[in-house]
Amino acid sequence: MEKSKKIIWSLSAKKDLKSIYDYYSKFSGISANRLVDKIMEQTFVLKIPGFTKSGQIDEYNKNYRRLVVSNYKVFYKEFETKIVIIRIFHSSQNPKLIKTFKQ
Repeated sequence: MEKSKKIIWSLSAKKDLKSIYDYYSKFSGISANRLVDKIMEQTFVLKIPGFTKSGQIDEYNKNYRRLVVSNYKVFYKEFETKIVIIRIFHSSQNPKLIKTFKQ
């Protein structure tokens, strides 16, 4: 049976999440909190054994998968003992920007 994996947020993904919150909080703190919570909740599902493959394979970099949450794409990479959330992009952004990341 597959074990649950630890979820790690890269520095870039943490900054992305903060930027999303900061942008939406200008209009509504409640909406900002809801969106950030929704993104985080969707990533927690990846801890469930077998669910890491539920994300789509990224067409620009086959090493990454992505979850779509509202208008955002959450990019992640699966390792033997962990899942790293790499970046979060609005769906209108160019995903080719994901070439580099920091853990």
